[in-house]
Amino acid sequence: MVESGLTHPILGIDVGTSSSKIAYIKPQGTTVEIVQNEVNNRTSPSVVGFTKRQRLEADGAQSLIKSNLRNTVRYFKHVLCKKFSDPEIENEQWWALAGLTQGKNGDCAYEVDYLDEQKTYSVSDWDPNSVPMKPERATA
Repeated sequence: MVESGLTHPILGIDVGTSSSKIAYIKPQGTTVEIVQNEVNNRTSPSVVGFTKRQRLEADGAQSLIKSNLRNTVRYFKHVLCKKFSDPEIENEQWWALAGLTQGKNGDCAYEVDYLDEQKTYSVSDWDPNSVPMKPERATA
């Protein structure tokens, strides 16, 4: 076996437009392992849904798109780090399920009903737990 020379595992997260993946290399390993999600898929939909009781990610949010259309965020990579005044955002309005609006600092943000309140979130406001596939699955 070839010695990798790694002292710590390396974790890679690919948040794509329609799906996301997490991969890792163990210190003693020489191959990349792609992490399976809760339903044993190696990719997860890049979708976040908000309800009166919870925030759903990936397959959970995807399964509720039809019944929770206005509170579902997808294609969020298209608006990441963009200002609401950016001319490209006008095209994104057509694709957005949740309403797009101006957030803090002029960032593009989504308006959703979450926990019985109207909330505005820009993608940069989301914490790391919003990644559609959880990094802690790599340690399991």
